[in-house]
Amino acid sequence: MRKSFGGITSIMLVCALGVTLLVSGCGGGNSGSTGSNTIVTGVAATGAPLSGTVSLKDSSDAAREINTATAADGSYAFDVTGLAAPFMLKIEWTDGSSSRQMYSMATGPGTANINPLSNAAVAVAAHISDLTSLYKSTDSITFKTIAKNIPAAVDSLRAKLSPLFEQYKTAQDPITDTFRADHTGMDKMFDEVTIEVSGGNIAVMNHTGGMIFSAPVADVPAGTFHPENMPGMPGTGPAPAPAPVQDGALLYSTNCSGCHGSLAVTGKRGATAARIQAAITGKIGGMGGLSTLTAAQIQAIADVLAATPSPAPAPADGATLYNNNCRGCHGALATSSMRGTTAAKIQSAITNNTGGMKSLSTLTASQVQAIADALGTTAPIPTPTPTPTPTPAPTPAPTLDGAALYTTNCGRCHGSLATSGKRGTTAAKIQTAINNNAGGMGSLSNLTALEVQAIANALGTTPTPTPTPAPTPTPTPTPAPTVDGAALYTNNCGGCHGALATSGKRGTTAAKIQSAINNNAGGMGSLSSLTATQVQAIADSLSSTAPAPAPAPADGASLYATYCGSCHGTLTRSDVQGASASKIQSEISGTRQMNSLSGLTSTQIQAIANAL
Repeated sequence: MRKSFGGITSIMLVCALGVTLLVSGCGGGNSGSTGSNTIVTGVAATGAPLSGTVSLKDSSDAAREINTATAADGSYAFDVTGLAAPFMLKIEWTDGSSSRQMYSMATGPGTANINPLSNAAVAVAAHISDLTSLYKSTDSITFKTIAKNIPAAVDSLRAKLSPLFEQYKTAQDPITDTFRADHTGMDKMFDEVTIEVSGGNIAVMNHTGGMIFSAPVADVPAGTFHPENMPGMPGTGPAPAPAPVQDGALLYSTNCSGCHGSLAVTGKRGATAARIQAAITGKIGGMGGLSTLTAAQIQAIADVLAATPSPAPAPADGATLYNNNCRGCHGALATSSMRGTTAAKIQSAITNNTGGMKSLSTLTASQVQAIADALGTTAPIPTPTPTPTPTPAPTPAPTLDGAALYTTNCGRCHGSLATSGKRGTTAAKIQTAINNNAGGMGSLSNLTALEVQAIANALGTTPTPTPTPAPTPTPTPTPAPTVDGAALYTNNCGGCHGALATSGKRGTTAAKIQSAINNNAGGMGSLSSLTATQVQAIADSLSSTAPAPAPAPADGASLYATYCGSCHGTLTRSDVQGASASKIQSEISGTRQMNSLSGLTSTQIQAIANAL
């Protein structure tokens, strides 16, 4: 029996050695890995090795996640065969009675440690501090963007924390270099300093709460380093440094601004440390959550609340903000269909991604308010001055200019009043379309009943010019006026599908056009007033106009600016960097907002993807 176990033991040792060699081949970062290397490995530690569950999430469109437990030394390993890089990693462990998490990023197979600096680097690369929500995201493009930014994020942190790195005699990359939780070098630094990410900021503190370094996650180079708060040199004990400098402004921003506004405009000016402590002790307004603040930190917050505030920044220029962010969809400020819109309504549209407005989520509350103020204060289009009456009778209400109201609010989609396909539409029908947001008309909800009636009157009273029939030499009946398909296309279709000569809808039949109208494809239900003759004329113009000469190779940057920039920002700061042609085509086919881009050719879509 002993001999038999010895044979089994020998086999197990050989297998274990093979696994060890395979895992050890992943160390030293992600470079130099062979084609057969499919292992992501690392160590999770905050000074001491962490005991918990490590999760790895891949970058597939339908993200996949695998889990494993850490070993006694905090190490872990994943076989990522069949998974799509890059990978986001998370460790979850229990600290006392609370559950905690930290994060890291792996660009592919190799070493990816999880520690306080890897956690900070992910926040810097993503420009956000809410890493829990980021990990839950299924946006593969975001993961790829973060992985691309990780090396620069690590470099910026190492540069700003270089005095600490020098003090602990370490120069390693906290993510990709071999790491051991042995209380030396970088691991000893984690023993003696605390690195936190919250409220949009990074804070590095000593054990007494003294601030060593603080910076916004979106701008590490602008951070402030306090060398006087560094711990004593390793092995010598704390240096007899002055009392730690507490950054009261940062402490206020991190712990108080969410409820009480920025420090410059807070209504809590003059609050004393005693008053703040009493509110925390009494859990007033949920402030019991700040019970971990030390007396020194509370005093620092009270000190900045007592200090004379910095001069208020120049108010945001609402008109400029409107022109830069809103004009593309809603027209010039003076004639905007959004006049009178409140800041709350604008913020709700951004939060709910109404009309793709989530791309404006970087606007601050003060900037949103400035846009609302501009929409509320800019003088509206002058209305005609009522003709004075010689009698003392009350001056009649100004006559509403239905034609001007139509041009400002309706002409962009339905063409000029003289050739509008909506002639004869009643006020009731217009109001119903606004109430039901047909074709995006919910944006006109600020029109009054009188203004809606004025538009209906203009549509009912201004006759469409009828061409004079040419005299015929024979007594045959005068032929019906020829319907101008090209003009109908320009007025009803060109806004989304481009000029007739270069339209991506060439060859479309009348039946296909009518089906799209009936099914409200891309908001085409708004063209339901077109007659069968008019639909046929549009189809004829799409089939009879000579095609334009073969276009030059598609300019991806120009196509992006024309079709994508108003929702996703400029090309260099686009929130869809790295999107593939197939991903763009899928969004066009499956998303109502992007269905209006169905006229783009596969060549044009590929050009946009190349530009991204």
